[in-house]
Amino acid sequence: MQKLHKHGKALDALCIAWDDNANTMWRFSECLKMLGLNVLAIKGKRHPFDYEHQAPVHPSLATTPVDLAPVTVLAPGLESMIHEAHVVHLFACTFPIVPTVDWKKVNVVVQHGSSNYRQYPEKCNRIFNTFARATVIQCPDLLGLGAKNEHLIYYPVDTDRIQPEYAPSDIQGRVTIGHFPSNPAVKGTETVLGVLHNLEADPKYKDRFVYLGQQHPQKPAVIPWRLNIARMQICDIVIETVNPEQNGKRFGEWGNTALEAAAAGCAVVTNCHSLDTYGREYGTLGIHVANDAYQLEERLKALLNMTPKALAVRKMASRQWAVGKHSMQATAERLWDKVYQNFF
Repeated sequence: MQKLHKHGKALDALCIAWDDNANTMWRFSECLKMLGLNVLAIKGKRHPFDYEHQAPVHPSLATTPVDLAPVTVLAPGLESMIHEAHVVHLFACTFPIVPTVDWKKVNVVVQHGSSNYRQYPEKCNRIFNTFARATVIQCPDLLGLGAKNEHLIYYPVDTDRIQPEYAPSDIQGRVTIGHFPSNPAVKGTETVLGVLHNLEADPKYKDRFVYLGQQHPQKPAVIPWRLNIARMQICDIVIETVNPEQNGKRFGEWGNTALEAAAAGCAVVTNCHSLDTYGREYGTLGIHVANDAYQLEERLKALLNMTPKALAVRKMASRQWAVGKHSMQATAERLWDKVYQNFF
């Protein structure tokens, strides 16, 4: 992309997050670099998943927030960085309190994809809408909650770093099903395990698959990101999420794990209540939708009834969808078209 004018700033974009959940900000910052922009991303704490590449921790952000909606951090050490940036991109409801910065005079992009915004949109909008030039919404259940000048841009997935493995992993010819939630309570693991229990008790299906994944309906099992990708790569099917609500708020949408599993060459089964929105914005959705236990069981049975060749084709189509619609390059182009071309 060619910049349209000079802006006299040392940085094209400064990306800021207190907690870069799922390493989302880092991937978006890499997308901005693909546009030829000079970008710096900083955050307040390292991620427990031990991502191979993540934004550095800046000491001014490494403090306990004084509020969580938005995530308000006293960060007086960021003045010079903010003044040096042509665009400041705030992620995950992060609101740095910086004494000498008048946010209304800064080109600010605000990005929402976290539970903080889902649970407290009015409170967050009351702050961010006073100065945001644009808002990026990562998932459609957060659209229409009052954010200023909002644009739907799903999480990017690194389809270069995550490569597919299409060959069956089970020597007995069974289909390998995985479910690896970062938060079992949020991802509907209790529902998932109930459905798998039903299939294991069904004489028609019990010998057709082997389950690899979360065993406890509540307690998370956190492992490094690279190991999580490796265990998805040996799965034929990955179940991501089946949960319509989060603490009484609308949820029921797929996220990062669905894209990572698709990039790894898996058929993905997960929830989605926004098929029309996705179709308007992106086209055909490349996952199998299951919004409740009944639908999940039906989708799994349909996949288990496929011939090995047909399932392999389904897995390859899943990968092609991730690359075509949500790769780093595809997301970079969407970021430019929807948001960043307005600043350059």
